[in-house]
Order: sequence, then C-alpha cells, then structure tokens
Amino acid sequence: MVFQLDANGLPARYTADYAIGQPSRYGRKQPVTTTMASAHEGAGIGGVAYDSVHDRLVAKDGNRLLLFDVRPDHMKDGPDAIAVFGQTTPNIRLSSGVGPNQVTSIDGTVLDEKNQRLFATDGANNRILIWDIEPSHIKSQSPDAIAVIGQADFTSKVAGASETQLNHPGSIFYDDGRRRPTRFQRSRSGSRTRPYESSRAALA
Repeated sequence: MVFQLDANGLPARYTADYAIGQPSRYGRKQPVTTTMASAHEGAGIGGVAYDSVHDRLVAKDGNRLLLFDVRPDHMKDGPDAIAVFGQTTPNIRLSSGVGPNQVTSIDGTVLDEKNQRLFATDGANNRILIWDIEPSHIKSQSPDAIAVIGQADFTSKVAGASETQLNHPGSIFYDDGRRRPTRFQRSRSGSRTRPYESSRAALA
C-alpha cells in the first residue's frame, strides 16, 4: 500500500492512496495458483527496497524481484513492474532453476543506489547474482544478471568453502564506502561473513 506523507513525514490520511501488487486498494485477489502471477499481481509480496535516485521500488514475491516505477506523477493502482528479476517471464513467481535470469531461492537482497545495481543471494544455488538496474540499461522485462559471485558461471551451483565459492548464502549487506557486498553464510558446520570486491573492474 502507498500512503501520502505530510511535511512531518506522517500519513496525511488514514487510507492508502494506491495499491501495488493488486488491481485495487479494495481487493486481495491472488492468482489462480500461487505458482502463477503477472507483472502487476503477486501472491506474497514481501520485503522491499527503495531507489531514491529514480523513485523506484524493489519488492520480493516468491522467487522473483519486481521493480516498480513509483514516481508520484506515475502512480496508479496495480501498476505493471518495469522489470522482473529471477524468473524468465513475468507470469511465473515460483519456478526454480539456475541461469542468468532464473533463481531457486531469494534469501537476501540489497540495493546499490550509487552504482544502480541490485544484489540477491540465491542460497539454493550457492551464489549471489548482480543486476544492472540503470533505467537506460534495462532492455527487457526479465533482464539477465550482469555478474555472479560464488560460481564460475551462471549455470553452476556447486557449494564450497573456498575464496571463490559459497555454501547457501543468506542475508547480504552492501558497504557503500568500499563498494563491496558482505554476505552472511549459513552452513551445517556454522556461520560466517565474507566481504567481496564488487567494483565493475573486479566483476568484469
């Protein structure tokens, strides 16, 4: 739900102005099955991140991330997502797989506003995917990731504990000062954190 705020940062009224993820503020319709969805509807929209540079919202829905344009003069009920990350089509939300535009799980996300990049941990595939979300660089509704951390390529998913491998990574944080993400790793033998260099040169 989207609420208009007053000059003090408080809701200007007690009713929402717009709904995202549903066709109206008065409905809570779910797709016919929880595996199906669309560019404007979901069955379980959760954690969100806000891009203050371009007024966009990133929302998690199953095994996908939805990117919405939330500029005040573009807002409406049930807007279509600009892009869908983690699924090959906007009409699927829970498909599992491994590739540059498909994940099996989304266990953590972080937004790098300065460099316009979206990081997501795909724990089940033992990796972190990075998408370029600069508006002029988004050429399709289901963009491919531009880089992967923890695997040698986009189709591998081998777990490991070396400097170049991951074992079911979980939460992730981004160090804006050093331009690197730090992920929290979960494993049967314990937990650990590890920073990664993520400048464009390092990821090239």
